[in-house]
Amino acid sequence: MAGARPLLTHGAAVFCAAVAALIYLNTLQCGICYDDEPAIKKNKDLRPELTSWLDLFKHDFWGADITSSTSHKSYRPLTVATFRLNYMLHELEPLGYHLVNVLLHSAVVYLYVLLCGVVFSEVWPALIAGLLFAVHPIHTEAVAGLVGRTELLSGIFFCLAFLAYRQSSLRYKTNGKWWLGVAVLFILCSFLSKEQGITVVAVCVVYDAFCIQKLDLFSGVRLLRSPSAIPRGLLCRSLVLAVSTLSFLIARVRLMKGGPDIFTV
Repeated sequence: MAGARPLLTHGAAVFCAAVAALIYLNTLQCGICYDDEPAIKKNKDLRPELTSWLDLFKHDFWGADITSSTSHKSYRPLTVATFRLNYMLHELEPLGYHLVNVLLHSAVVYLYVLLCGVVFSEVWPALIAGLLFAVHPIHTEAVAGLVGRTELLSGIFFCLAFLAYRQSSLRYKTNGKWWLGVAVLFILCSFLSKEQGITVVAVCVVYDAFCIQKLDLFSGVRLLRSPSAIPRGLLCRSLVLAVSTLSFLIARVRLMKGGPDIFTV
């Protein structure tokens, strides 16, 4: 797919991002409550005088040692790092935290419209999809609740990973390897923002097979039965993603000392 005209798509993306920011301006008046309190007010990882930056990669989302049996086991150090930056600038003043959430939501919407421009190859469907995404009430908790920043950051890196992977598949014979490396980096960032970010790997491979390689369902099944017939570019990219994903998952399990994801309140 060639994608929609870049200039019009970027214009539509900016418009949708502005709408997204406008409808959530009222959240700037919100405070820090519910799950935000243990994640921010009571989280020692936000305080430079108590913990180092390196500690963020040893603790769970709530600031506990991730190897502990009482740990929540959620591992989102990039999200906690943004909370820490907020704290360093204005400590526990809620406005700054909520402002960052609104800006991140706008960024997700902007990237989502670019992604839709690629998928639909037209501006109008991308614009409509972007507006629906920007104003859909399902995002209210992610934007208004500070802990929802995990979804916002993961969404940003999810879209960036997909867009970078697409460039890799289209430029396989030139600088495709570089773009593939960028995609892997964004996948890792999405995973470190919220665990579900790793699902972008499946989206990339499916898009590559059915949209870039132009395979249909039946030919895809036949290729699974005969891996040697898989297009070389698709095979190489899929192997890189598979090895990278497995490495990320193994590293996380080892970090938890093999402990299971037993989530607690």
